[in-house]
Amino acid sequence: TFLILSWSHIPTVSCEKAVLIIISPEKYYSEEDLYNIKSFAEKCNSFNIFIADESGVSNQILELFNSSLRISGKIILSTEPVKGSGLEIRNISQMMISSLISTNMSLYPVSSLLYPEAVFNISSDKKYVVRLDIASSIEEISKESSYVETIGFVEKGFVVNNSYISEESYVASFKTSGEDMVYYLIYSQGSERYYSMLDLMKTIRVGVLETIDKINILVIGDGSLFLNQVLRSDLRSNYMDLYIDLLN
Repeated sequence: TFLILSWSHIPTVSCEKAVLIIISPEKYYSEEDLYNIKSFAEKCNSFNIFIADESGVSNQILELFNSSLRISGKIILSTEPVKGSGLEIRNISQMMISSLISTNMSLYPVSSLLYPEAVFNISSDKKYVVRLDIASSIEEISKESSYVETIGFVEKGFVVNNSYISEESYVASFKTSGEDMVYYLIYSQGSERYYSMLDLMKTIRVGVLETIDKINILVIGDGSLFLNQVLRSDLRSNYMDLYIDLLN
């Protein structure tokens, strides 16, 4: 077992099995880092990758190993707020509201919609339901991989550009005359307010397993699942079981 503190100092010996674990990296990898990671991987008889990241920084590693997966960097919103979150409505122009809908509108701060529930199906008999925290969706940019499987997803929600997320952003929903639900994002840019229609998506991918060139690559769009505060919470046991099953 080797403890690697810097990608500039990687053991030169070969290895039987290795797992590269990346959780919410805060800075980009240098060209030297990427070269050393790839060189080390080529020395291992078995090399797998585990990524939990919502920022998209880890896309460098996915590109390095020719993965078809990418962390979009876009934020997943739930359709309803977490129970107990405050629904504080501030500085919304009545004219804007009336231009959207005259009656029966629900209006939620985006900050209350940043914690959607996700379902992780590890196997036919193991399912976990967990709460995400400002998570990103996973995209597949090509279909060339030998194997891709969705193991984690949000059943219903929206995917929104990160630049539209602020304390002054809201989601408005209402029923049309045909009883269909319609959703709008209300957001600010400078001193101006805008609104745009949201597409309600089903099965937003937040956990994807890919096998390419004999390498298993598991990508999860939320590094917060693995924070110490989660491990210290009352849900520790459930999350630990999920961690073990994901790594296995």
